[in-house]
Amino acid sequence: MKMYTWRLSKSVFPQIWKSGTIIMIAKPNKDHKKVENYRPITLLPVLGKLLEKIVKNLQLPSHNISFKYTKCRLKLEKTAVVCMDLNKAFNSMWLEGLLYKLHMKDTPSYLIHIVRAFLEDRELKINIKDNTSIVFTVYRGTPQGSPLSPLLYNIFSSDIDTPHIQNNIYYNMQMI
Repeated sequence: MKMYTWRLSKSVFPQIWKSGTIIMIAKPNKDHKKVENYRPITLLPVLGKLLEKIVKNLQLPSHNISFKYTKCRLKLEKTAVVCMDLNKAFNSMWLEGLLYKLHMKDTPSYLIHIVRAFLEDRELKINIKDNTSIVFTVYRGTPQGSPLSPLLYNIFSSDIDTPHIQNNIYYNMQMI
């Protein structure tokens, strides 16, 4: 635990803990000659995933639609939830935008620094069968398979939560 406490206090996320290996898993019942019929899965170091879980459980702001839904239902308000699945959402997240939103939500600065250290200069390589690519750096997005990525993306997209009133109907569009 001391190792993690020190890393948090210094906002250090070791490079080796954020280096992933992408493996390609064939989608069932698809033509495996086409690249779009494979699902890329990123394998991440366990020590890094543990640090991510610690960061996730600290004071990062959450954005939970189920709480809002339950609150409306308890008041016997008519409620509908619309869910959207965005293609390549994690891959397109803008780091500086996320850090700005964390700052605007009064996130402690040490957490903002550790999130920056977590997302900056991530390295990946791709394994396909017995072949491995060269290591390359990823400059945007958040890693697939990361315990912290869903929360970071929810924070990043939280400003889409804009209520509208039209014809006495309350609309609340939100990314979850």
